[in-house]
Amino acid sequence: MLTGQEERGITVLDEYIPLIPEIADYNMIKSVLLGQRGHCYYRLGEYDKSIKDAQEAVFLAEKTVDKNSRQLAYEYLRLATGYVGKEDWSTALLYLEKAIPGYKQDTSSGKGTLYFNIGYVCWELEKYEEAKMYFLKSYVEKKAVIEDIGNAVGEGYDSNVKARLHEIYQSEDSFVSFTDWLEQELNQIEQ
Repeated sequence: MLTGQEERGITVLDEYIPLIPEIADYNMIKSVLLGQRGHCYYRLGEYDKSIKDAQEAVFLAEKTVDKNSRQLAYEYLRLATGYVGKEDWSTALLYLEKAIPGYKQDTSSGKGTLYFNIGYVCWELEKYEEAKMYFLKSYVEKKAVIEDIGNAVGEGYDSNVKARLHEIYQSEDSFVSFTDWLEQELNQIEQ
């Protein structure tokens, strides 16, 4: 999205969100729209507004669906993203971890993205072993996408996670090739 599109999105959502009735049957509609507006604010770098909308979206979703809901997981991810923007890594990690149950039912692409984000935040918190585990999980999920649809996703679909894993490999001063190291690490997380 371009900046103009985010601003236009916020304008439209500002008009429609107040029209949603304050009754339980409409909680998820309002939650989704607040989450979308929060994402627009995030894209504009307005992290406090992003977090405010995402918190309200999470609140509505939590009182409507159970913790395994994909929609609740998406709202947790949006909330975490606002905290990532503010570099509040600990709070971001809290909400990313809350998203895991809902993402268990998601696509490999969605799970791969969530695990990458958790790995990234763990890395920023200097929790390197946890970061490695989540980057490996992300790699497994992204490889599943490539195997499912082949090269249609394009060359380098897994390049971000592979680059992070390569950094970890180099920091460990391993005496085997990156490919062998990666295979060994993947075998360990599958056990």
